[in-house]
Formats: sequence, structure tokens, C-alpha cells
Amino acid sequence: MPQAWRTAKRSMSDQAIAMNNALSGERGKFLPLIAAITASACWGLGTVISKEALGFVPPLTLFAVQLTASVIFLFIAILVRPQRFQWSLDGIRVGATGLLEPGMAYMLGMIGLNFTSASNASVITSSEPIIIILLAWLLFKEPIRFRIALSAALAISGVLIVTSAGTQGIRAGGATAHTGDFLILAGTLCAAAYVVLSHRLVQRMEPLPLLVIQQGYGLALILLVWCLSLLNHSGPLAGKFHHVAAIPAAGWVWAAISGIVQYALAFWFYLIALRKLRANLAAVSLALIPVFGVGGAWVFLGEPLTGVKIAGVGIIVLAMVGASWNSDSDG
Repeated sequence: MPQAWRTAKRSMSDQAIAMNNALSGERGKFLPLIAAITASACWGLGTVISKEALGFVPPLTLFAVQLTASVIFLFIAILVRPQRFQWSLDGIRVGATGLLEPGMAYMLGMIGLNFTSASNASVITSSEPIIIILLAWLLFKEPIRFRIALSAALAISGVLIVTSAGTQGIRAGGATAHTGDFLILAGTLCAAAYVVLSHRLVQRMEPLPLLVIQQGYGLALILLVWCLSLLNHSGPLAGKFHHVAAIPAAGWVWAAISGIVQYALAFWFYLIALRKLRANLAAVSLALIPVFGVGGAWVFLGEPLTGVKIAGVGIIVLAMVGASWNSDSDG
């Protein structure tokens, strides 16, 4: 009887261990997807904070302050973590992808928005998931599964509904509008290329060190352009504050907070997700950015939440569920 009891107890213990391992494995499968969704939340809510900061700080100055705050935050995170950060020539070389995003992508988008309508920009940038899927296929032969492609198309339709609902976009006319559209498209291509390349780089380099180097490159680029813009107060990026000294304290605070949320945390979580998710599945998660942006604007800025926007949000969420269903077969 005691032997039978010990055997039964050992069997129950083995079953408990096996069940715990299975549950841990299931949680592990969803952690990269949760990281991607968290990144989209940071980008969406960061946009809301940036809109508040734009009331105090002109666009290019805001971008420079945001990236500076992000790099400082990430560098502190490097210093306080247990593992020591080892600089390497390879890491410095591959970190140049930061010139694509946030460097060129955000800068081209910011300039292009001065020459075209917000609705045009929304339509063009919403194509990023499709561009990522195509680039991943062209460059690295990632298979385009029908479910992922369908979910991406569905997500883009939801994004277009959300971004166009209630938009009173005034189209710029003639060649100026085409110039702005081209710059927005070029920025979107840079952002898509960053995602595809970073998906490969983060497999051999930890997300945090890679991100510090990438954003260091982006910061160097934007500071160069920012210094040049200060010499031309009538340029397309000139804001209502021509001198840094004219920016109130609240502007600096909002700019720093938005930089940490929109650049440090968002990119950090997204690189974590890219370590385990295919680039095409991670691309679909980007469609959630306007979901959090619309929700944050409604909660914090009091912007109206119409039925059309709610319908668009529902379509995006449905697309994400479709893309992530049984996602372990894609990752």
C-alpha cells in the first residue's frame, strides 16, 4: 500500500510538472505577440502625447528632443541591467539601420506632411504592413501565407476607415501634393525596410543594445538636420517657436515623455517581438497603432469617437485575431 501510494504520488507530481511546462510553453508562444501589441500601444499613445507636445514645440525640434530623451533612457537601461554591454564593430555597422527608422522614415514623413493632406498621408502609411510582407518575401524569401496576406489586407481596410472617418483633409494641389505623397511613400518604404532588416539583425544581437545604436544613428541624423533648420526660419519645418529658449517647460516635459513612450519603449518591445515572430506577422500588428491612437485621443484629448471609427477598430482587431490564430505555425 505505501509503495502504491508513492507511485501514485510520483505520477501526480510528474503530471503536474508536465502541465506546468505545457502552460509555460503556451505563454511563451504568446509573449512575442503581446510584445508586438504593446509596441503598437506605445506608438499609438505616444502619438497622442506628441500631439499635445506640438502645441509647445515645432515638429523638427520635437523630433530631436524625443530622440534625445529616448537615447538617454535606453542608455540608462543598458547601464542598470546585469549584463555588461560589449561594443563591437559589427554592432556599430548593423546599427546604421537606425538611419532608416526613426531617422529617414520620420523625417521624410514630417516634411511630406507639409505638402500633402493628412488623409493622403494616412492612406499611404497604412500600406506599410503590405510593403513589409513583400520586402520580407523579396529579400529573405519569407513565405506569404494566405491567412497573413488576407489579415493584412483586412487590417489596412480598417486603418483606412479609422483614419478617414471625420477627416476634413484639404488636398494640396498640383505638383506640391505629388511631392508630399512621394516623400510620405519614401518614408514608409524606409520604415518597412527597417522592420525587415531588424528582424534578421535581432536574431544575432540583443534588442536593447541594437536599439541604442540604431537610435544613436537616427539622433545624429536628426540633430544635423535640426541645426541646419535653425538657420532657415522660413523653411517647411519651421514652427511658431523659432528659438529654443522660447519653448516653455511644459513643452520640454511632454516632448521627453512622448519620446520615451513612442521611441524607446515602442521600438524596444517591437524588437523583442521580432526575435520570435515572422516579419509578416509582426507587420500586421502595426495596424493596431491607430486603434490605440483613436482610443487615447478619445480618453485624453476628448476627440469624438464615431460609429465609423468603432467599426474600423473592430475590423483591425478581427484582422489581428485572424493573423495570430495558431500563430506558432508561422513563427
